Amino acid sequence: MSFLLLNGYGESLQHCKNSLYNIINCQKSTMSNFKTDMIILLLLWIVALIICILITTPFYYTILKIENNLWNTIRKNVYSHYFELKEAITERLKYAHFRQT
Repeated sequence: MSFLLLNGYGESLQHCKNSLYNIINCQKSTMSNFKTDMIILLLLWIVALIICILITTPFYYTILKIENNLWNTIRKNVYSHYFELKEAITERLKYAHFRQT
């Protein structure tokens, strides 16, 4: 009887070993494919990022130039109308101060 049990277990253990070996090989091949797919996706992502940077860089410098011109215009207007603005603020403060008291 023990001979039959050992032969039965031996055959089932061999099938279990083969199944585990096949599962391990399948997982290894899947991970290898996954690794190459991830590398390809990473490279595509980097290329897309570089393309986006190349597209937006000219717009950035255009906007920066317009912004600098705008600030320069504002600065010139403030310098040229400084005394008028100072007088208007002074009058407004006098009016607000006398109105409160």
